[in-house]
Amino acid sequence: MTKAEITGIFPLVVLASTLVVLIIVMTFRRNHALSAGLTFAGLAVTFGTLFGFRGELSESVTALLIVDAYSRFFTGLILLASMCTTVFSFGYLKGFKDRIMEFYVLLLAATLGSIVIVVSNHLVSFFLGLELLSISLYAMIAYRRENDDSLEAGIKYLILAATSSAFLLFGIALIYAGLGTMQFA
Repeated sequence: MTKAEITGIFPLVVLASTLVVLIIVMTFRRNHALSAGLTFAGLAVTFGTLFGFRGELSESVTALLIVDAYSRFFTGLILLASMCTTVFSFGYLKGFKDRIMEFYVLLLAATLGSIVIVVSNHLVSFFLGLELLSISLYAMIAYRRENDDSLEAGIKYLILAATSSAFLLFGIALIYAGLGTMQFA
C-alpha cells in the first residue's frame, strides 16, 4: 500500500482502535465518565485525521473502499453526529443503574459501520458496513431491557432487518450473476 492509501483508511483504523481500547478499558475499570471521555476523544481524533490527507487521494484505497471528497465529507458528518450523541447521552445514561458503558461500545460500532457504508466501493463492503450498523442498532433500540416497549421494538427491528438483508443478498447475487462483478462502477 502506498502512503496515500494508508492515510485514506487511517480514520477507520483509529475508530476501530478506539473501539478495542474502550472494550479493554471497560474490562478493568467500569467508569461512566471515563468511557464517555474515551469515546468522545476517539471520535475527535478520528475527525482530526480527516484533515490530514486533503487533496491527496481521490481513488480506490483497496478494491472494497474508496476515499474521496464525498466520502470524507460524509464521514465528518457521521463523526460529528456521533460526538453530539456521546455528549447528549452522557446525562441520559446517568439515570441507569448498570450497563452504562456498553452504550458507548455500541455507538462506536454503529459509527464504524456507517463510515464503512460511506467509503464502500463494492457490494461486499457495503453489506458488511450495513450489518455492523444494523447489529449495533438492534442492541441500542432494545437497550432499556426493563421497558417492554424497547424490547418489542428491538425484536421487530431484528425481524425486519433480517428479512431485508436476505432480500439484499439475493439482489446482490442477481447483480453478480448478471454483471460478473460487485464493484459499484
